Amino acid sequence: MWSGVAGLNSGQDAMREFVADRGIGGFVNLADDEGRIWRRCGVTTQEHYLLDSSGTVVHKGPLSSDALRDRVTALAG
Repeated sequence: MWSGVAGLNSGQDAMREFVADRGIGGFVNLADDEGRIWRRCGVTTQEHYLLDSSGTVVHKGPLSSDALRDRVTALAG
């Protein structure tokens, strides 16, 4: 399963817009407005983590919008 977690206080509307703009609606996305997921996972900065179907981290760090879309598309294919 794929999922994405938006930054603190981003709001559901902003998350929906982000997902639509980047064409990444094929997996679960949510807004962590209160930071519960961030705290539980020990996240201190916002980064992209991409995992392949076996759960192996294949990317960690920032990505441009285009690069994120391309990497997610490649992983889904």
